[in-house]
Amino acid sequence: GADSLCLFMILLRISAELGIHLHAVHVHHGLRESAEGDLRFVEDLCRRYDVPCTCIRADAAARAKAWRTGVEEAGRRIRYEAFEQVRASLERERGTPCRIAVAHHMEDQAETVLFHLCRGTDLRGAGGMLPVNGNLIRPLLMENRASIEEYLTGQGLSWRVDETNEDTSYTRNYLRREIMPRLSAGVNTASARHLARFADYCAEADRYLEKAAEEALYRCLAPVRGPGVPEVPGIPA
Repeated sequence: GADSLCLFMILLRISAELGIHLHAVHVHHGLRESAEGDLRFVEDLCRRYDVPCTCIRADAAARAKAWRTGVEEAGRRIRYEAFEQVRASLERERGTPCRIAVAHHMEDQAETVLFHLCRGTDLRGAGGMLPVNGNLIRPLLMENRASIEEYLTGQGLSWRVDETNEDTSYTRNYLRREIMPRLSAGVNTASARHLARFADYCAEADRYLEKAAEEALYRCLAPVRGPGVPEVPGIPA
């Protein structure tokens, strides 16, 4: 898609300056005939720019049945398992830390926040997706979809479109195609940006409360700390 292609091109452009080595991963979920074209597009792109690529085929429908979950969730789980498998393998092979960069953008963050709030969540869930979460990084999280497509158009690049993104029987697509446009048109044109910013505030508050709770626990333990009371990680003795 446009977001993944944009991330690929930006990382490619700055890779020499940052001293990083790219390795692309594409997952074929076995759900669409057009997915074969997506796979060839990725292979051709990586060949053109001399970037190593791993393509993984999976049966998302079969996995969803086995895992007793929806196809959308099964696909997400398959992708992240594949990403981590390749990341860990490259890290062992190269002997240097490897990270997974994914192309979630501002509208994705807004949809995630709405999704969590509507299902019921806590402060951590309201924080949405984190820019950095362990080995996972999201460099485009505060960029909107329009700016991503504008960048690619300016570079003369075209991208593939997943037609299942139009299927509103999937919850995420329903939020993207039905709810977010109504919020933008009827409430505030900057709704997505405000929801993404709200997620930042919630994530910051969650980090603060977690640290405050650890410090409070330390103060409670300090008077009785002995051989049987372990130190709290990150809090000095």
